[in-house]
Amino acid sequence: MNRREFIKAGTGAFFIAAADRVLGAGAASNRVRLAIIGCREGGRGFCVMQNAIKVPGVEIAVVCDVDSRALVAAAAKIKELTGVEPRKEKDVRKVLAMSDVDGILCVTPDHWHAWIAWAAMKAGKAIYVEKPCSFCQRESEILLATQRATNGIFQMGNQRRSDP
Repeated sequence: MNRREFIKAGTGAFFIAAADRVLGAGAASNRVRLAIIGCREGGRGFCVMQNAIKVPGVEIAVVCDVDSRALVAAAAKIKELTGVEPRKEKDVRKVLAMSDVDGILCVTPDHWHAWIAWAAMKAGKAIYVEKPCSFCQRESEILLATQRATNGIFQMGNQRRSDP
């Protein structure tokens, strides 16, 4: 994969950072197990999810959405593309408590971004969140303080700003 293809994947840098931090550069498993929060078919999360599994070493272990129909469609798509069906969960708090999930892809409605990012870092998970990462300056300050306190991996996707 060349640099341009990698950048087109949108979240590639997050996966590399998460793999290095969570698993270590020489980890035996060489896998990053992710959960996608917000995976409605046809939505941005569905697209991010499909791009994520193209990155070597990335596995979508859990799909999470409050809508059962979104869970079924997302799990079926992952199984179609990888041969492995991810777990389905409606409650993000349960996903954050899963010890076998290394990182979170947060592609929910905007008002959930800051809370999920904060909770993911507190739970020791790497976090990729779509823009905006917060609604106000105070939420951003809390996220920055949490990242510094936990030394967590945090990335906000802003790639659509320059996309034709």
